[in-house]
Amino acid sequence: MTASGAVRPRLVIREIGADDRCGLDVIAALHMELLGFGTMAALGPEFVREVCYRANMCAGVLWVFLAEIDGEPAGFLAVTPFSVTFHRSGLSGHLWLAGWQSLKALARNPKRIVALWKSLRELSTRRNELDRVEHDLGEIVCIAGRPQYLAPKFMRASGIRLSELLVRHGATYLRRAGRDAMRMLVGAGNKPVLMLYHLLGAHFRDYELGGTPVVEVAFDLTDGRLAAASALPQIWQESSPVAAGDDWRTYWEQIDEGKKVFRVEAVDYIARLLRWVPVRPTDRALDFGCGFGFVAELLARHVGTLALWDGAASVRRSALARTAHLAKIEYADLSRAEAFDGNAQYDVITVHSVVQYMSPVEIQGWLVRWRRLLRKGGRLVISDLLQPSTTAVSELAGYLLFALRNGFFWDALIEGISEIGRYRKARTARPLTLVTPEMLSKWGTATGFEIERLAENLSYRRSRRTLILRAPH
Repeated sequence: MTASGAVRPRLVIREIGADDRCGLDVIAALHMELLGFGTMAALGPEFVREVCYRANMCAGVLWVFLAEIDGEPAGFLAVTPFSVTFHRSGLSGHLWLAGWQSLKALARNPKRIVALWKSLRELSTRRNELDRVEHDLGEIVCIAGRPQYLAPKFMRASGIRLSELLVRHGATYLRRAGRDAMRMLVGAGNKPVLMLYHLLGAHFRDYELGGTPVVEVAFDLTDGRLAAASALPQIWQESSPVAAGDDWRTYWEQIDEGKKVFRVEAVDYIARLLRWVPVRPTDRALDFGCGFGFVAELLARHVGTLALWDGAASVRRSALARTAHLAKIEYADLSRAEAFDGNAQYDVITVHSVVQYMSPVEIQGWLVRWRRLLRKGGRLVISDLLQPSTTAVSELAGYLLFALRNGFFWDALIEGISEIGRYRKARTARPLTLVTPEMLSKWGTATGFEIERLAENLSYRRSRRTLILRAPH
């Protein structure tokens, strides 16, 4: 309540997903309204929505947050934890989409050719940051608030300092995502904004963007002024180099997380999991072999707490960036033996499409560790088990049919052709492990589990199998 007894405005900052069409329409409209002077905005709202936002969000390199005051759009924030990589890749990840949207923009207004040229010059500037090293650098790509919510009168009456809160929200997300520094580019003549960032502890240096002088504003996120220290296990914060070799860990360390199949497969898997293995809102769950975090984004909605772990360092780093905004997510460190000493804490452990990359000895060793992590009555769900009847031809046919049904057939075909060499090399170096229900039942029973075989696998791969191993009460 204010001194006059009036109810204070309510501020909510929420994430906008790539599949939230209404939310993206709002973001695009705000971008045009508040940042309409920019070169990207000059190409039109459809270009902004589809190329600047949705494509990068689908690729897993951009996160967007909408600020609402009393339910009304007040401002927004777009942030990437991959600052240098994000700009170096430019439009390469969605070149056809960008080209198509550019042609449509020019057809509607040929004068937009000037804006398109300026956009390409800006992208060229950012791609040429050869002296910059990615490491732990995140970036606020876009940030803006409506004037009525930035006015001194509103700030005094409401206590809401929208610009500062949006900057802090971005810093908090990046700090939790393991980033130690954050930057943004600001027009050289935007003195009020530069003064605000100065008061928040920023450092400045001159920068030229496509021939236009701007200021690079940088924040040290380790000093605690913008965001509290992140309570992450050290192994999640390490910037480990990509592995070198022919094994499966190397394969996953080097794979492109922007493939559409990962997001679509996650949706399919979660739908099957919830149908066959009901989870409760109070459950503590562990997503073992979490990959890039697509499953975690969805599963976190249905459990009380979700812990993540993956053995590949670069994959962990991507999963961390994808899930850092989710309050229910925790980050486990299962690299240490002491993590399993009397630490039964999970109601559900999911292991999806993972054990084929382990040896039989490794699988049996992990069964012992998973058993120690489960509470009494807890469930270990091991799915997508390769079977002797599984053939490369049937797997490929099933994958392409799945892609056709979900609208990414050509992407799947092209990506499959480009990956076949690396995949074959990894599979030759270390063949995938076949684990029959009988084998897993034998190993699980020896470890103290009760075994249940599901009638349906938890993916579209029909020839594979799923088992639930339950810790006795």
